[in-house]
Amino acid sequence: MFMDVIKSHFKENTPIFRKEIISLFPQYSQIYVCKMIKEAVDSGELAHHSMGIYYIPTQTKFGISYITARDIMTKRYVGYDGRYYGIFSGLSLENGFGLTTQMPATMEIVSNNESSKRREIKIDGMKYIVSKSRVEIDEDNMNVYMLLELFNSYPEESLSEEVKKTIDDFIKEYDISREDIINMSAYFPKKAIKKMAKEGVI
Repeated sequence: MFMDVIKSHFKENTPIFRKEIISLFPQYSQIYVCKMIKEAVDSGELAHHSMGIYYIPTQTKFGISYITARDIMTKRYVGYDGRYYGIFSGLSLENGFGLTTQMPATMEIVSNNESSKRREIKIDGMKYIVSKSRVEIDEDNMNVYMLLELFNSYPEESLSEEVKKTIDDFIKEYDISREDIINMSAYFPKKAIKKMAKEGVI
């Protein structure tokens, strides 16, 4: 019954936080739920990644499956199951738009789920910098937020025609209007909207 309930709420190889499991069993004490979690881990039905983080494992030809630090950070700070509450920023964002080919040694995230201005988190030897979002990020505004974040952070040099086309295609794909950009720009330093105007984005 315990694992049946968990499997009905979570997919295999997806991070599951202990507090999520506890919330599924309000009829039991936290101590009892933690005992059931341990029994499920001991039996192999649940796998324990690190403190407070579990997943439903599968078997591979190399043994038991594994979840990554990025899996965990994405669910906790960026999005899960069709909901979005953060974005990858910094070099990851610039890389996605072709502004750089440099792969980040440190991943950066902006999220509603962070209250501090800037916090460092290490998981599996990977370093993440998580920052509080300027305005609440959701499914409707995350792409506009990405654009403003991009123009707020990239260096002053002019964009190549290839990058401009990537940005233009992104704006068309997600049906981002000039009004959307201007409204979001109110939450960013003025340099972001000025760069966008200079590059002919708006």
